[in-house]
Amino acid sequence: QAAAVHALAAPYASYPDGAWITLSLDPNASFVFWLKSCAYAIAFFLTLALAHTRGRARLIALALVLSGLAQAVYGGLMHLSGSNLEIFGMTIPHASQASGGFVNRNHLAGFPEITLAMGIGLMVGSLRETGRRNWHQFWRDMAELLISWKASLRLSLVIIVVALVMTRSRMGNTAFFSSLLIAGGVALALSRHATRSTVILIASLIAIDILVIGSWFGVEKTMQRIEQTTVGDVELREDPSVYALEMARDYPLFGAGPGAFYTAFTRYRGPDIRAFFDHAHNDYTQFLVETGALGAALAGGLALMALVLAVLALSRRRDPLARGFAFAVLMGVSSIAIHSTVDFNLQIPANALAFMVLLAYGWI
Repeated sequence: QAAAVHALAAPYASYPDGAWITLSLDPNASFVFWLKSCAYAIAFFLTLALAHTRGRARLIALALVLSGLAQAVYGGLMHLSGSNLEIFGMTIPHASQASGGFVNRNHLAGFPEITLAMGIGLMVGSLRETGRRNWHQFWRDMAELLISWKASLRLSLVIIVVALVMTRSRMGNTAFFSSLLIAGGVALALSRHATRSTVILIASLIAIDILVIGSWFGVEKTMQRIEQTTVGDVELREDPSVYALEMARDYPLFGAGPGAFYTAFTRYRGPDIRAFFDHAHNDYTQFLVETGALGAALAGGLALMALVLAVLALSRRRDPLARGFAFAVLMGVSSIAIHSTVDFNLQIPANALAFMVLLAYGWI
């Protein structure tokens, strides 16, 4: 199929003897994809190499959380101000939803999904069982908590949750809260060393973030968007993915070329699709049709291995920090896995890079 498409662009007679023709339909896009992939791989291995002590692992995780906080503050303030921003002739809508430094609100939602998972993992890793306490010990512990770094971390997580709600992203919010329930349930089910503090933290995250914070900052608007989702809205996301699967039959092993979706898809889209799609709105489909079964297996295998390692750590490890990082990996991977069914967060460099750092913590 690749040879046939290249022949349409230039007859084989025009190629000099011994010339190579690429399997990719868009060699330049594939080269850019390769450069980004190298950057992601370097970030993965640098995380493994540098986070070799407890202090370094915690600092890198905090840096990831702070990057999410920066996006949350910027996106939240722009939304509350009701300002729209125009960059290079493109309007970035902030008035109707929080978009932050992203063009698409769903991608701003994807970034907090990763940073919130890491932040909650740090909280889980900092918990300790205190046993029975009298009122004097209780108020003393509360005072210590308020002046410790954990109070600042918890406040940061609250702000990031507020920004996530403000994105009005249906699947972003659904994926986050679903992954919190999944990770919490798995952690409690597998853990033989779960403390009462862990149970209280997970319950408070769900209750405070959803019921209290969400009600103040418009979670009902997000719920309203979910309730008003029509069959047409679903088909708008599904149709490109369904048509794109036809590409997988023509390019089964190596794909049409990494980064070449927007070029190759024009040949496969149906008459009912009039808009231009540069992505499939489904990461699973896009990896399959661009990189073939081989590339999809490599990408999916890396995430699946990190997920398995995280589950094993939750089941076997006694170290609270290791268990906290395992919780973060389980929650973050679950959230992006759910969100990727209707969006393309892993095609966005900021989100993909953060996701690779998160995956590295599965091995750490």
